[in-house]
Amino acid sequence: FLPHVNPVLCPVAALGMSFLLRFNFLEPPMNFEDPHDLHERCVLRAQTCRTAPLVYSTQNSHFLAAYRTARIHVTKVTHQGRGQGQRDCDEAGIETPQISRLAGY
Repeated sequence: FLPHVNPVLCPVAALGMSFLLRFNFLEPPMNFEDPHDLHERCVLRAQTCRTAPLVYSTQNSHFLAAYRTARIHVTKVTHQGRGQGQRDCDEAGIETPQISRLAGY
């Protein structure tokens, strides 16, 4: 199941392909029977350590470069996707408490 009809534009598919590359070639796969192993891994990880998160300045510069390449002007570089997701949920008729739970606040 992909939330987007076009897999090239689907963020879930992109994350899945990223994990496939990461855990098939770049580092040992996660141990799904060990909750500690799951929680110590960062989705956006540092280049040098699989358990260290990507620093904000690196994330910001890469996201900004992607937006500039697409000629998209944004003011909230790293939070743009989260805000858009919340707007999409609202337009789909999802109740505010459910959106808040999804967004983590």
